[in-house]
Amino acid sequence: MKRVFIILMAVISIMTAKAQYRVDRLITAGRSALYYEDYVLSIQYFNLAINSKPYLYEPWYFRGVAKYSLDDYVGAQKDVTEAIRLNPYIESMYDLRAICEIRQNNYRDAIQDYNSAIRISPHNQNFWFNRALCKMQSLDYQAHNWIWTP
Repeated sequence: MKRVFIILMAVISIMTAKAQYRVDRLITAGRSALYYEDYVLSIQYFNLAINSKPYLYEPWYFRGVAKYSLDDYVGAQKDVTEAIRLNPYIESMYDLRAICEIRQNNYRDAIQDYNSAIRISPHNQNFWFNRALCKMQSLDYQAHNWIWTP
């Protein structure tokens, strides 16, 4: 009985390791397809990875990148929002979601995303410049402090 249990546990651990390897290969294949600008194929790879392990943030994020490249800003925003929910500590995800919001003329939410990105990476000047441009586009000059100090 003890021997059967040990063999069963060994088989289960091997199957789990093999499944992890396959998901990693799917993500790698999807990133490779992104590199070669085959966005539809990359979305298919990331769909398989998401169906297998929906708790990983990378396939959600990279599928959002592929959708953004296909000008599907709403779909990209939804995927990146899910990636941020899974891992809120990567500033590039906030940047991509803000760009999707800018493309939809939703400057207030883009400002909030850039605020989050600046909290994570305060030395990234692009985030500061993009946030300032969003504030200018929102035309809400009363709500913001526009005093520039040298």
